[in-house]
Amino acid sequence: MHVLRNALGLAGTLQPDRVLLASGLVAGVLLSTVGLLSMAPSAQTPPPTGMPHPRLEGGLNLRGIKMLGNAVNTVEGTIGYSMADHSVSFNWAWTADGPKPEQSSVQVESVTFWPTAAISAGTSRALIAGKRRSGNTVIELWTFAKPIVHRGTLNASGEWVYPEMHIDITSRKTILEEDTAGRRVVSAMFFNPAPASGAEVSLFALFDDSRDLCRLDFATSGSVSVQRLYAKVSGSGVPEIQSLACDYDSYWSGNHTQHGYVYVLRSGLNEGRNCPLLVLLDRNRDGTIDSDGVLLPDGPTWTSSGLADAVQYLEIY
Repeated sequence: MHVLRNALGLAGTLQPDRVLLASGLVAGVLLSTVGLLSMAPSAQTPPPTGMPHPRLEGGLNLRGIKMLGNAVNTVEGTIGYSMADHSVSFNWAWTADGPKPEQSSVQVESVTFWPTAAISAGTSRALIAGKRRSGNTVIELWTFAKPIVHRGTLNASGEWVYPEMHIDITSRKTILEEDTAGRRVVSAMFFNPAPASGAEVSLFALFDDSRDLCRLDFATSGSVSVQRLYAKVSGSGVPEIQSLACDYDSYWSGNHTQHGYVYVLRSGLNEGRNCPLLVLLDRNRDGTIDSDGVLLPDGPTWTSSGLADAVQYLEIY
């Protein structure tokens, strides 16, 4: 958490999209070097058949992630993806022994589908969602080994050299594989820290084809529970949030001391979209969005509510 806080600078006012933009500085590596800013195919070069809409490209929409090392070394950073390159990238930052302790590096992993969302799933885990060429929607749960932090060594020129960080992925488990109307493209995910009883992992997902916001609980047995929470139109059997029709492109969540689990959707990376800030609250941290926890705050309300105070977030992810 200290890495994200350092990136934010703890200036006292946290902008709704600042977590994502500032956390991209954590590793000190330009995203363009790993292809995260790859442009979508041009108008002269149509995208491959079945590829999700280019606006779902990863861009700067990074999410915080943490790997648990030993008692001294914890590796933190951000996770992002490139749909065009079929890759997921981890920008690691850690403290090593030696005269240059602050270190960073990038780890790139290939996937067999077009990734459309990537988030932390708690310490040492990640959730990767995407679309296969066959049309299936897929979500994978990745589990990482404990990171090894190496001490720097002196080379022949008398310079300190530090190995790059590469954390082994011990498991890539497919927890969802389906082609279901209304759930054909995951455009955003939020890790739910309070899963249902018997669930291995829980998340909230926004599906691009329907704009439904759903809760998904994945049992260790392999079964999946899907609950529609909100829809963009009324009369669909669940509460309506009209702004879900917007093309949100910036997402983050956190554990706030006063407001509990906070989930933020914002159109912040592409100018010109008149989408209101959408905030969802789970105040008692029971894994369920509160019935009165759907907010569309303006700037002054965002600040006066305490949601803008970075110091009050126990975690940001």
